[in-house]
Amino acid sequence: MWAYYDGQWVDSTTPVLKLNNRGFIYGDGLFESIRCSRGKAKFLSLHVERLLAGAAVLSLNCDFITEKFLNEIIFEINQRNKFLAGSKLRLVLTRNSGGTYLPEQNNTSLCLLPSAEVESEYIAPENFVELGVYREQQKPINKLSGFKNCNSLLYVLASIYSQEMKLDDSLILNSKNMLCEATASNVFWLKGNQVYTTPLSSGCVNGVMRKVIIQITNAIEQDISIEQLADADEIFLTNTGSGIRPVIKMQGRVYETNYGVQLTNRLNDFIKE
Repeated sequence: MWAYYDGQWVDSTTPVLKLNNRGFIYGDGLFESIRCSRGKAKFLSLHVERLLAGAAVLSLNCDFITEKFLNEIIFEINQRNKFLAGSKLRLVLTRNSGGTYLPEQNNTSLCLLPSAEVESEYIAPENFVELGVYREQQKPINKLSGFKNCNSLLYVLASIYSQEMKLDDSLILNSKNMLCEATASNVFWLKGNQVYTTPLSSGCVNGVMRKVIIQITNAIEQDISIEQLADADEIFLTNTGSGIRPVIKMQGRVYETNYGVQLTNRLNDFIKE
């Protein structure tokens, strides 16, 4: 498949990174997971907003990144790979090589990779999530917490734990021992007729889909412990790639999934507006 790297279109299996790439050596960069429909990115303005905010925190120079520029290369990568319905793409921004922990420069390289071909709309899942809690490591709360940076070891370890425990996903706690997020998703829960989610002050990623679902459901941001979450009526996970994933079971308790399933239809209707 075709990929984009610093102005060139290359085969996605072609080695293009140098061994001194700072993203490879130090995890010095950011990424975005983007969902497309018929060649165009969903919620691109929100992705650009988060990416540029993260770049500012990391002192990365990326003046070339605009919504117009990304629209053009995203449309072309979908055309080149014949993704006629929908696709998932991964955008990676890394600081250019040079230096040790102290970089010699702050200029950046951009890579856009195809991840998968998918449906044009979000589809309500037929299989629901069995959820666990990863307690071995906690996520710190700081100015990096809200961005998708290239150091993802916490999520790697939590995903390994999920696999070992035969779970579909696991919740991650923050340094205050409160709910933060799941391995690749923000967490929402329903209590009565009100939807809730963790605030950005919990250290969760400032998810693009999180913003959309807050707008659709008028969700309230609230800190919560795992013990309090267990009393929710429904729990569901959200991210841009998969949409909404209802939770069927957590730590032995079974949950309803009706609200989460129906929310997928509301999400698709919201996108069409």
